[in-house]
Amino acid sequence: MSKPFLSFVIFLFICSPVMAAEIDYAFDYSKSVLKIYEQKIINCRAKQKQNTSLTEEEKLRLKDIAYNPDVLPYLAERAFNGCVLPEKADYMESLLILGQLNQSANNIKVTNYLKQQQAVSFTYDNLAIIRSYQALPAELRQTFESIESLKRPFNGIMILETIWPPEL
Repeated sequence: MSKPFLSFVIFLFICSPVMAAEIDYAFDYSKSVLKIYEQKIINCRAKQKQNTSLTEEEKLRLKDIAYNPDVLPYLAERAFNGCVLPEKADYMESLLILGQLNQSANNIKVTNYLKQQQAVSFTYDNLAIIRSYQALPAELRQTFESIESLKRPFNGIMILETIWPPEL
């Protein structure tokens, strides 16, 4: 987050009540950060499609491990989140600040925007996958986490078919 914006927000917290111009500025800022975050999502999804290969050494290390249906989804999500993290952090921070400012302003347009964004941004869909992955032995998790190709957004289906092809 930029220093001028942060200074502006601190000023707003000191000066109460929040005026309409300030909440509008914070609202516009949040929407602009959302656009940047959405573009980063598109770029990282494109990287997922491009990253379909493992080194021979990585393939050998993975082939020795039994297939677990929760491993690749967890690693794929983690790699994707690593790709979008700076933009996602700015976006989430803008939502938190906007929410704080809106407590005083109680702007219905901002309230609806925050509810909508929170509904799509904060989900618990992958909690079971996280729990399953964390239940794996530490040595196995270390093996997966040491594979460089799985630290960047990757095509999980291609990796799955390469390492653990379906039996016919």
